[in-house]
This record gives sequence, C-alpha cells and structure tokens, in this order.
Amino acid sequence: TVLGNQFTMASYAHQDVPIHRIPLSTVRQHPWRDRDWETASKTYVWFGSQALVHKGLDLVLEAFAARPDLKLYVCGPIEEEKDFVAAYHQELYETPNIHTVGWVDVAGDTWANVVQESGFVVFPSCAEGGAGSVLTAMHEGLIPIVTESASVDVEPEFGTVLSDDQVPTLTAAVDDLSSRSSSDLEAMSQAAWNHVRQYHTRERFATRVREVVQTLAQEVAP
Repeated sequence: TVLGNQFTMASYAHQDVPIHRIPLSTVRQHPWRDRDWETASKTYVWFGSQALVHKGLDLVLEAFAARPDLKLYVCGPIEEEKDFVAAYHQELYETPNIHTVGWVDVAGDTWANVVQESGFVVFPSCAEGGAGSVLTAMHEGLIPIVTESASVDVEPEFGTVLSDDQVPTLTAAVDDLSSRSSSDLEAMSQAAWNHVRQYHTRERFATRVREVVQTLAQEVAP
C-alpha cells in the first residue's frame, strides 16, 4: 500500500507486485476562508518538516530572495538544522520579504494568521510518499505549487506541477500565478479546498483501508 499517488506507485513498479493506493488523510479539516486576494496573490508559504534541502526550501529561499515584491512565510523546524541555517542565514533572517516562523501548530493562532494572509503553498520536494504538509495547506484553501515528486495530485484548475526543480522554473510559476486576477485565484483556491475535502480526509482514508483489506482477504481466501 502507498499513501502517495501514481508517481509514488510507479517508483515501486520494478518490484512487480500489486500496489494499492490509500490517499493520505490529514489531522484537521478547516472551514472555507475568505481572503483579500490583492494581498494573498503576493504571499506564499513553505511548510514542511525535517530534511530542508530534500524538501526544496533552499530553492524557495533563493527564488524569493530575488523577488522583494513577494512575501514568503517559512514554517517548519528550521533551527534543528544548524548547517542549513548557517548557509541560508541571510535569506532566513535578514531578507525583509522572507519571514521565518519556525515550527507551527496547525490548530494554533500563528498558523491561522499565516494562511489567512497567504494564497499559495510552495513545496518543490525531491521525494515524498505523499506530502501531508501540502494537503494540510490545501485544506486551508492554499493553492499548491509542487514538484511531481511531492506525490500530490494537482490539476491545472487548482495548482501548478513544476516541470523540474530548478529556481527559474519555480520563479516562472510564481510569476504566472501572482499575475492572475483575484477572481481566478479565488476559484483555484476553492477548487483546491474542494479536492482535499473529497479525497484526503479521515473518513476517505478509513473507507479505502477497508476496501484494500477486503480485496487482499479475498485474494488469499481458500
């Protein structure tokens, strides 16, 4: 069983065994948020856990350090990786448009304030079994910008899948989305929120687990 998507499943194709997808759930569902899209169209979030380079934070910092017209919030356990902090101290703490929040509780006020202001979650990870942080952000109505290897289903009507993990590609995607109208972005946000509420909930997870277990039981039954 895998918690990611078809990309994740394809990475195990060499094993030549049946693979069953169970869409990853999230711990919380959030009500729809109305936003000021004039502000949100220029405000982005990187949200992740350990392995900051693995999850593309270096790329995101380099892209946004060159874009003072845009705002970036960095949410994750940054201080746990001393070498990364030393290498990117200027971007993390001395660049006016980049705000390093650190680890956040997704049920807390800090996270609520960040996502209320923001319009996008950007996560160019090089490998995931299904990026739970992206799904959590989509439950807040954030529009995802991800690599294919983040292993999250993203369609053009509610996000962008980057063609590679290079800074110019990320910058081009950000430029494209930030230039769209408020009405277009609100529609994308609503579509992202609808998508995860349909496919990535505890209820959907439980239903799919039952289906897979029943399938496997029938296959081995005498």
